[in-house]
Amino acid sequence: MRGYETSPTMGRQELAVDYSVPFSTQGCMFANFGILGVLAAGVLLGAVYNQAYRALQRRAGVFTVILYQLVIYQLELSTLSLSQTLIPLALTAAVWYGWTWFLCRREKRKTC
Repeated sequence: MRGYETSPTMGRQELAVDYSVPFSTQGCMFANFGILGVLAAGVLLGAVYNQAYRALQRRAGVFTVILYQLVIYQLELSTLSLSQTLIPLALTAAVWYGWTWFLCRREKRKTC
């Protein structure tokens, strides 16, 4: 790693660096599916980025700005990254739509 020779039997104290370099989307897709996985991941993420941007253009509210920020800066195609993106998104949606529902019921409007 980074020019240092390592082997699977080395302990972490023997390594020349004190950190790890996790796989990115491209590395994960290449390790699992080869070059076609990298291309498919690029197309899939591009489609997700496109939909997030279109949602932001249609309705630039607080929730869509948070959605866009989470998708653009945090979303990758790995288990850890997906959970780190979807959990805050679900919590934000629950609070946002719960608050909107509460305000609509308090004002007794039929359309919100």
